[in-house]
Amino acid sequence: MNLRESLILGIVGAGGIGFYIQTYVRSFQYDKAASVTIAVVVMVIAIEAINVALRRRFT
Repeated sequence: MNLRESLILGIVGAGGIGFYIQTYVRSFQYDKAASVTIAVVVMVIAIEAINVALRRRFT
């Protein structure tokens, strides 16, 4: 959840992970923006999968 929130805050200008995406898009470096976006999506999916597995194990 923190990863997603920092992404959103960065995109709107408060710093964080989204700051890099915004910087790359503004400087027309779409390949880097896409790479960071894909990395964030993969990390969020992995963290959510671990979270679900831990909840199932301890419930």
